[in-house]
Amino acid sequence: PEECNMEELLLLKDIDKSLAVFCLATYGEGDPTDNC
Repeated sequence: PEECNMEELLLLKDIDKSLAVFCLATYGEGDPTDNC
């Protein structure tokens, strides 16, 4: 997995047809997973 700062994500608006995908996992009532 690759991590990036929010400042870097804001640069996506300058790239035509850019796309950001966020994959998240929770357990139970929204708690983080054990290996988080």
